[in-house]
Amino acid sequence: MNPSRPWKVIYLPEPLRDFAELYKLAKRFGRVLEVRDAARRIHARLHAAPDEYGEEAFHYHNLRLLLRVAFQDPLAVRFCVHEVEPLVIVKTILALPGKGFD
Repeated sequence: MNPSRPWKVIYLPEPLRDFAELYKLAKRFGRVLEVRDAARRIHARLHAAPDEYGEEAFHYHNLRLLLRVAFQDPLAVRFCVHEVEPLVIVKTILALPGKGFD
C-alpha cells in the first residue's frame, strides 16, 4: 500500500519511554547526535513509506497488520503497518547490541 495521503505514525508508550532512556545514555556517552539523527531518519521513513522500510517479520491476519523490523545504526525499530489504512504503530525502539549502550 502506498497511500496518497501521509501515513499516521503512533508511538506506543513503551517505545517512547525506552527512547527517553536511550537518549539519556547517549548524552552520558556523548552520542546524542548519532542517536537523534538515526531516530529522525526512522521517523521520516515511517511517515514516507513504512510498507517498504525494513523487513516483514509477522502478519497479524485478523488485525490486518504487518509487523516489520528495521535498522538505522545504532537503533532498531519494530512497527506494524496496517494493510488498508495509512497507519503505523511503533512497538519497540532499542539500541542495537554491541553499539555501546548495553
